[in-house]
Amino acid sequence: MNQIDFITEIQKHEPKMFGLAISILKNRDLAKDGLQESAIKLWNQRDYFQKVKNKQAYCMQIIKNWCYDELKRKVNNHLRLQDDEEVEEGIGNEKDHVNDTYRRIKSLIEKLPSKQRLIIQLKDFEGLDFEEISNALKMEQGSVRVNLSRARKRLKEMYLEQENKIKMIQNEE
Repeated sequence: MNQIDFITEIQKHEPKMFGLAISILKNRDLAKDGLQESAIKLWNQRDYFQKVKNKQAYCMQIIKNWCYDELKRKVNNHLRLQDDEEVEEGIGNEKDHVNDTYRRIKSLIEKLPSKQRLIIQLKDFEGLDFEEISNALKMEQGSVRVNLSRARKRLKEMYLEQENKIKMIQNEE
């Protein structure tokens, strides 16, 4: 695999790799570092990488592993990763409501177990299909479907619980 072919292949998968890295690390700079480190690792393995059938799943596996290794390093150093993403401030009530709902759902997703959180990220935010997710996470497709269903169900339950609490507080006022 020559350099141009390699760069072209990596650039096809970079947006999804970056999205996955941000969803795990909650930090754009670390996610960018992860992309660079993953590209270096893939370049060093380019002979093997060229033979891989599902390059996207392989790339996702590499970045996922790097992110988890990074999290372990941060935990061991007692550093807390902070989310540096900002949701654009809304103009008008409707846009504020949409942004508020987005923030609430995002925070609820963070409360899901890591496997469910990753599957929701890959399926609903990155647009991967079940086969790609199962390859990236090294899981059976059936397990991916079950985890996604459970994650969505739990997310709905948590959202409705939050809605009920908000309504109760508003009624007390």
